[in-house]
Amino acid sequence: QVPSGNNTNTTNTNQNVNFTFFDTTGIDSVWYVNDTTSAANRSLGSGGTCVNITNITWSQGKHNVTIYVNDSAGNFNYTSVSFTIDTTPPDLNITFPEQNNTNTTDILIDVNFTFSDSFTLVDSCWYSNDTYTINRSLGSGGTCANVTNITWSEGIHNVRIYVNDTLGNLNYTSRTINVSPPSNI
Repeated sequence: QVPSGNNTNTTNTNQNVNFTFFDTTGIDSVWYVNDTTSAANRSLGSGGTCVNITNITWSQGKHNVTIYVNDSAGNFNYTSVSFTIDTTPPDLNITFPEQNNTNTTDILIDVNFTFSDSFTLVDSCWYSNDTYTINRSLGSGGTCANVTNITWSEGIHNVRIYVNDTLGNLNYTSRTINVSPPSNI
């Protein structure tokens, strides 16, 4: 079968489902059902001439495919495979500071964010600031921390948060923060 295993994840919306069969008495027919058993059966051939499941554009989300075969003696068998199509990057929102171009006197201002992924798991989170030449990890495996414990220098800082899922779908969002600490008199 292709996909290579059950409950696999892929970004390939044209995923083929390949199968093999053998019977000493001769195959009568092969058909499949996609996603629900109430869906119409779709023939894949008869008399031992059958084709794999190809030329389908799968929608985002989980798919369950069951392939059935019966032989000329009336014996019946089936196999199933599940896979998830995910070409969508995770959702990502900076929740604090709420507005871009935030002015603050707080040199310890935190940058807080939320993230989620509808179909697969979040793999990692990281951020860059100012020149975007150095990335700093914020966690992995769906556990990511906010940008904290930074002492910001006076001036304008561009902070970009990144998140990707286990299939490599990437999202990022940014905030510009103008830090103007109060002067000591």
